[in-house]
Amino acid sequence: MFEELIQESGLSIERLRNFCQIAHAGGITRAADGNPVTQSLYSRQLKELEEYFGVELVRRKGRGIVLTSAGEKLNALACESLGMLRDFRNGCKGQAQELSIAAGESLIRWLLIPSLSRFKKNIFNTVFRFHNYETARIADCVAGGVVDFGLIRSDALPPSCKSVALGTMKHSLFIPKRMFHTSKDKKAVSIQVLDGLPLATLDGEGAFKTALVNAFKEQMLSLKIEIECSSFPLIAEVVSTGNAAAILPSIASTEVCSDQVSEIQLAFLDRFDRKILLAWNERVVRIRPIMAKAKRVLNQELKF
Repeated sequence: MFEELIQESGLSIERLRNFCQIAHAGGITRAADGNPVTQSLYSRQLKELEEYFGVELVRRKGRGIVLTSAGEKLNALACESLGMLRDFRNGCKGQAQELSIAAGESLIRWLLIPSLSRFKKNIFNTVFRFHNYETARIADCVAGGVVDFGLIRSDALPPSCKSVALGTMKHSLFIPKRMFHTSKDKKAVSIQVLDGLPLATLDGEGAFKTALVNAFKEQMLSLKIEIECSSFPLIAEVVSTGNAAAILPSIASTEVCSDQVSEIQLAFLDRFDRKILLAWNERVVRIRPIMAKAKRVLNQELKF
């Protein structure tokens, strides 16, 4: 039975696992954490897998690699198969199963972690793994079965994935009270409060930063960025210290709203609304029984 698979050398669980590691890291060097011995092993095993299957599995891109069409198929198949074996082994030994969820740092910190105790009550004997990834990587990992679930913007959902809407990510202006004394009726505050206001925002040229710059230009407001950070949670810390105001997801209010910081909702900020989805690969749900229950629990507990 399956003799044709073992007649030739080059295929093993270790090789498949390491191939998944290379694909997940985006390169042999990163997968090996710079260890030259491990790099040599990974390179050799990758070549052996390519010789075994008779196809090119990766192509070089800059300092990393990208998967070929065959590589993507093998990565998905290997991840699913190894995941099934892991679940079977853990079940036989009575050990906890694993459930992986990929999301941006903001959603992990302000949505997933606060809900963790409820997850644990409803999904027993499970190790939860939260992965802080950028949007494109979340999409790739969910589509490829590398992670079980992803929290992702609706406009970034891979066509091959299923999803359910969790809610709309609204945004608010968080402003230290020493910078601006709001009236009792915060709805009366106009967008002019933003004109020349010292702000902290995301660094780089991502979608949010671009939208922010364009929005200020459209309203003929002076954009005064004094501090740039790599994530919204870091920006929230800046606001909490009183060093700058910021436009942040409204769910940050649990962390930054205090006696020293005011949250102001402006109609102007509706343009930053993003629908957030819980996404999964239906193929993975079919082979991992735990995911069917997890899908129901996550949908219920993460609604906002």
